[in-house]
Amino acid sequence: MKRKLLVSLVVLALLIGIAAVAQIFLSSLNPSDRAYANVPRIRLPALKPEAFAYVSDPTALDNRPTELLLVRRRDASLKVWRIPTRDGIHFLPDIHWWREGIPCQRFEPDF
Repeated sequence: MKRKLLVSLVVLALLIGIAAVAQIFLSSLNPSDRAYANVPRIRLPALKPEAFAYVSDPTALDNRPTELLLVRRRDASLKVWRIPTRDGIHFLPDIHWWREGIPCQRFEPDF
């Protein structure tokens, strides 16, 4: 009888310990308030359906400048693409991620 009670208490203690560790681990996966505050933000321009705009990319690196292409579709959904740039010229996306692609003077969607 005492053996069953002891085994039950040990199992219960293990389950409580596992639950406590799991709760700590799962709560650490959520970003902190400071991380939310440091997220870069952009102002979205007012776009009508079938319109687009370029916005500076707050996450762009100095050696890899990019701009964000915002496209408002017919159904009013918003799509965003990161487009590589250099000296004000946009580069077409390349199949290989390490290459800039072909320079394009006028890179815009065709509705």
